[in-house]
Amino acid sequence: MKTTDNKSRQFAQAFQIMDLETFFEEKQVPYTEWEIKKGEISHFIDSDYVIEVLLNTQGDERLVISRKLSSLDFQNASIVDYLKYLAECLVNLYQS
Repeated sequence: MKTTDNKSRQFAQAFQIMDLETFFEEKQVPYTEWEIKKGEISHFIDSDYVIEVLLNTQGDERLVISRKLSSLDFQNASIVDYLKYLAECLVNLYQS
């Protein structure tokens, strides 16, 4: 019984994951560069890099990102602001 429930859950999740490639093509997110300071070090990261990282996510990570982007899109919120937030997360991840 658990196997069937698990397969049903995975099937349902598959439809909740948007096609990120299509999403970013349709949204035409403007190229943006950010300077992110961590301590005394400045990191320069751009929206294209962050999008590339997102396109390479898998599993639960991709599901969470897809849901967030869907929510932002539904609210007509800024995708660029979310990408900047993720850029800051990447800097923190790579510098720690």
